[in-house]
Amino acid sequence: MSFLKNVCDPGKVRHAHLPERSATERAAERMNNRPATKARDAEPWGSVIARVDLSAPASLCARDAKRLLRDMWVEQGCEGVERNLLEDGVGRDRTSIDRAILESYLLRFPTLHPAFPDLRGASEMVARRRDWPWHARGEDFRLWDEQAGPQRLATALLATDRPIEVLRRAGLDGDLATGAFVRQAVRSACAVAVTQKGPTAVESGNRLIALASTIRGAEAVDALLALALLAPWVGSSPPAEHQQKVTTLLISRIGDPRLAPAKWSALAAELQLQGIDFAIDAVFAVLRRWLVQATVREFFAVVAKTTDRRDQWKDRTAFWLGYLDAGYITDAWFAFGSQAEREARRFMKDQSMAFARIEGAGASANQSALLMTIGDVRVAEWSDNGSCRFWRATRPKAPPMYQSVYYGLVLRSMDAERGFEPLPHMGSTWQNRFAKRIYERTGVVHPSYGQGW
Repeated sequence: MSFLKNVCDPGKVRHAHLPERSATERAAERMNNRPATKARDAEPWGSVIARVDLSAPASLCARDAKRLLRDMWVEQGCEGVERNLLEDGVGRDRTSIDRAILESYLLRFPTLHPAFPDLRGASEMVARRRDWPWHARGEDFRLWDEQAGPQRLATALLATDRPIEVLRRAGLDGDLATGAFVRQAVRSACAVAVTQKGPTAVESGNRLIALASTIRGAEAVDALLALALLAPWVGSSPPAEHQQKVTTLLISRIGDPRLAPAKWSALAAELQLQGIDFAIDAVFAVLRRWLVQATVREFFAVVAKTTDRRDQWKDRTAFWLGYLDAGYITDAWFAFGSQAEREARRFMKDQSMAFARIEGAGASANQSALLMTIGDVRVAEWSDNGSCRFWRATRPKAPPMYQSVYYGLVLRSMDAERGFEPLPHMGSTWQNRFAKRIYERTGVVHPSYGQGW
């Protein structure tokens, strides 16, 4: 599968078909790759380059040599002299210089840099020539193999619930955990997880969640992380607990796709630029489906705990969940009046779930409304004795989805179009009348009430 090939190829993942980076983007990348403890590098890079003699590496003091070895892969000014600087560093045979070479490799992992083979060879050489942990780490995790190293680390990370312990064994904790080598390992882990199904997908997904929560700077792989966590569930559903974990992680890192669609579109574009051959829109739609399901269920569960007519609400819940379980509700968003919101907060299972507020005339403070889209019809179901409203979703008077505030009069206004009048929940046959209305306008058949009558 070319997805696996692209993700596991460090050069393709990071640079394939990418446009030329602007100066601002290059600066952001340098900051993202910079270790947290850099007070020793307070001197501006340009000042260092202007001060030192790059043609005579042996004349550099140890501090300047280490600075150049660490940063010349992402800064400008050392083009063409990288090999000389590396040869000088290796030749000094000093532990601190050797460590700077290893940090350069693991932090920057500049696989497309012309001098990367020299950096890789120098790293392997200095790691092996000393009796120190890097000798064994390099052998155990094949750190000096740009292909096998990240993949071996990824395998170890997907085999544990405690990724920090694996990173510590590999010497990749602390600042090095923010480096490009670890990020490539996370990409490789995502490439494996995206192909899993069923219980195995739950296990790998949980470990990816633990990994993403452990590593600072892992935001750089959010697109692949989202793909790996969602792709196994196209056409199926995970256990509720795992679904909630994935939803919480992705919304906290990226945002609710219903409220921040631009962020998710940017991630999809990023994956396409990397040549990943997945139906990305279908994968990302999984999260939207989960959010719609959670929104509808949460609304009915909360209102059931706050209404005085639980018997009445039980019938409404069963009716609308019929459409939900059949996959006919494609959008859902609820809104509370001010008093209803205070009550609802006490009973909401997911306190982080977003919703809207109802303000102004046309609704009492203790009322709530659920907005749904079924086919091309927009529905507003009200709590208490409020009649249900219907609109063509494309008509100007139809309330838009996912606003933060709605006005009661707007949610009660109609299209003034025949066949879209309010329907009250009266009598024992209201479900058939509702089902008929929806069928006539959308062609959608209710699982229990059919076409209605």
